[in-house]
Amino acid sequence: MLWLAGSGVSASDWQQFRGPNGSGIAEGDSLPDRFDASTLRWKVSVPAGSSSPAISDKMLFLTALDGEDLITLALDRQDGREVWRQTAPRTRQEKLDSRNHPAASSPVTDGKTVVVFFGDYGLLAYDTAGKEIWRTPLGPFNNVYGTGASPILVEDRVILAVDQQLGSFVSAFDLTTGEQVWTTPRPEAKSGHSTPILYAPEGSAPQILLPGSFLLTSYDAASGEKLWWVEGLSFEMKSTAVVADGLLFIHGYGSPMNERGVEHELPEYKALLADADANGNSLLDRDEAPEGIVREWFDFVDLSADGRLDATDWSYLGAALRSRNSLLGIRLPAAGARGDLTETHLAWQHYRNVPQLPSPLAYRDVLYIVNDRGIVTRLVPSSGEVLERGRIEGAVDSFYASPIAGDGKVFFASRSGTLAVLEAGASLESATTWDLDGRIDATPALASGTVYVRVGAEVHAYAKADETG
Repeated sequence: MLWLAGSGVSASDWQQFRGPNGSGIAEGDSLPDRFDASTLRWKVSVPAGSSSPAISDKMLFLTALDGEDLITLALDRQDGREVWRQTAPRTRQEKLDSRNHPAASSPVTDGKTVVVFFGDYGLLAYDTAGKEIWRTPLGPFNNVYGTGASPILVEDRVILAVDQQLGSFVSAFDLTTGEQVWTTPRPEAKSGHSTPILYAPEGSAPQILLPGSFLLTSYDAASGEKLWWVEGLSFEMKSTAVVADGLLFIHGYGSPMNERGVEHELPEYKALLADADANGNSLLDRDEAPEGIVREWFDFVDLSADGRLDATDWSYLGAALRSRNSLLGIRLPAAGARGDLTETHLAWQHYRNVPQLPSPLAYRDVLYIVNDRGIVTRLVPSSGEVLERGRIEGAVDSFYASPIAGDGKVFFASRSGTLAVLEAGASLESATTWDLDGRIDATPALASGTVYVRVGAEVHAYAKADETG
């Protein structure tokens, strides 16, 4: 069941980022539609972090930064009491974008083992009593924003994707020992934070579906072999894909320069050097870059971070500028598919108000996206037809957290701490909003009728009066 996203299975556990297979959906339990003192079961203080909770059995797991320490926390689901904490080595400090955090990647658990990833160290695993099982140092990494993807589990393996300027890869590690089982390079991927999901065609073993620069790619989960791919993604990918009714939905946003209809003309690299290469080193140095888009994007396309653009960097700049901000609907192929499936399996593409950070949600025959500026779009999943576009009154804000759903309700959490509740399929005008009095960057979690929200330096648990959480 690990790879059956959006299938409506009951989820008493929310074991990874965005719950069952990253779908953002937990069915089978009654969830609150009020978020005030009447439904607040507990709230506790926790150190800073932007990771989302992973939940299993009686425990809730988080990563955080306490002072200069990278920590993993286990909280009791009943009352929020801290059960244990462990400190990870911090062998370096990544240079991070202001929207990122050293504790950005969410934990993953199978109910027996908890695995966490820190860009400042690598992977670590604990048992549910807090005893360290193994540690696997990785990196250092060279993502211009810092790392951010979360690990997932498939059978007895941990899957981790690291997209960076040079040396991108997806790897599998043994869940028992932490030893690397396989690793597959992703040379086309240059900038991203997307967490993979799983897909098992009928009669076939699980595949890893991973968005990255320009491509959505499938890998064999057992061997890491690259199986098939679909083109059309942005050069920068941060969202997680979701699947429903035989379709996969994924969006990517690079910059305002990547909106549909915006065109850029770059000179040939050799022609540019003939005019701009003042020091004669056959490279475009930073101070030689022409004003405008080249100088503005210099650090993002300087893949080796040496202050110079070579022909490979220049080619990447051109490809990045040609990519488009868009939401894609992709038909999932049958077992045995191989190669480029763009022409045969790209069902539709949508270009307006595309999110950068929040991932999509496919729930009860509606596809929801909310962009970073708070514009919500409801679409028909099969065709991409827009049903409604607008803002939620009372939640005119910026959004980093992804929408989630369960019990016929869709939840949107804004950065300033507004939680909006929308009946599935209903117009945005009918949404209700609740002020949780603190910043929300992390996607909330749903389990056993309880909504868990990381609010500033606290975790809140909300449930109906007859729910125990």
